Amino acid sequence: MQAFILIFLILSLLSCTNTEKNKQAINGLDYCNKEIVIHINKSSDMDYTDASVFYEKDSNTDYISLLSDWDNTLKLFNTKNGKLEKLIQVPECPRGFYIENLDSIYIITDSNNLLLIDEYSNVEKKVIIKSALNLTQEYNALVWARIPIIKDNQNLYFRLSRLEYLKNKFFDSLVVAVNIDKNFEISLDCKIGTFPIKYFENDFYDPGESYALNSNGDFVFAFFASDSVDIYNKKGKKIQSVEMKSKYLSDLNPLDIDMQDKGYAKQSIQYADTVGGYRGIFYDKYRKVYYRQVLLSQTEKDSLGRKNLHKDRKWTVIVADSNLKTIGEFMFPAREFDINGVFVGKDGLYIPHTHPHSKKYSEDKIVFSVFNIDGGLKHEAN
Repeated sequence: MQAFILIFLILSLLSCTNTEKNKQAINGLDYCNKEIVIHINKSSDMDYTDASVFYEKDSNTDYISLLSDWDNTLKLFNTKNGKLEKLIQVPECPRGFYIENLDSIYIITDSNNLLLIDEYSNVEKKVIIKSALNLTQEYNALVWARIPIIKDNQNLYFRLSRLEYLKNKFFDSLVVAVNIDKNFEISLDCKIGTFPIKYFENDFYDPGESYALNSNGDFVFAFFASDSVDIYNKKGKKIQSVEMKSKYLSDLNPLDIDMQDKGYAKQSIQYADTVGGYRGIFYDKYRKVYYRQVLLSQTEKDSLGRKNLHKDRKWTVIVADSNLKTIGEFMFPAREFDINGVFVGKDGLYIPHTHPHSKKYSEDKIVFSVFNIDGGLKHEAN
């Protein structure tokens, strides 16, 4: 009898454990209640370098805006019919963009120039960033969806990175605030943010730093190998660090700078393809919530013997409220989405089905699933 009771208790415990695991794995697809389809002319349009949703007041139209360095274009697709309505040719290879209105589109280029263009591809102004800011060292402006250009009043914010990863002399800032006067002359207002102290102490390289501007006008920085996010005001003063931890990550193992800097290409690629960590952080101003991407670790090959690439893995989204308190963490399947192509719009987090193994993959269209938790949680979030 005692043996029977013991077996019963063990089975009950295992059952509770499995139930707990199932509870924790909230299916993100259950919260994708809308799809938006845009029609493209060539498959290279899927490999956009930056993206956003732009609302044009005059026509009351939402546009999915995709920037491509394949053909140096900014394409605006009507979200209602999916058609390409505006094609803007950029005169230089672009890195990132910000649309203030169709007469004022800011572009940062691969040559580290800042352009002001209009919807007809006319270049109104051009500034060489390095010369204008009197930079004595070689820097690159790094811009894409998780490291965006942000315009706020007269300031433009973007990522400025040293070209070389120097041992114990890491990036002196993450974002620069640049003031733009009426003559489109720019000056450095301040520098904002830095890497966590453990990066300096251990010479870590970060392949996933990201930032977002919230409704209070503060910057929130997230890093590949840090459970916490850091909050800075727009003058560069650090306000606090807040834990925003994934329940699916254990050991965070950043890449050593030496490995990156000394050209260990094979090890670097294997690291990028297999190691888990945090990716982008996005702020949804319409819902006043944050989305933090988490890349789960994976083996070099899957169960079918196929080599696992960086984009093949399972991943999650942590949703947090305006105070960065976690609401829930949502699981997304492997080999379905482009984890680098997500961005925020009025409907939520736009996630493209552009992985070649997705059943919704097509060379003449992009299908976006839109994720949000507007209806509340369908399952308890632990």
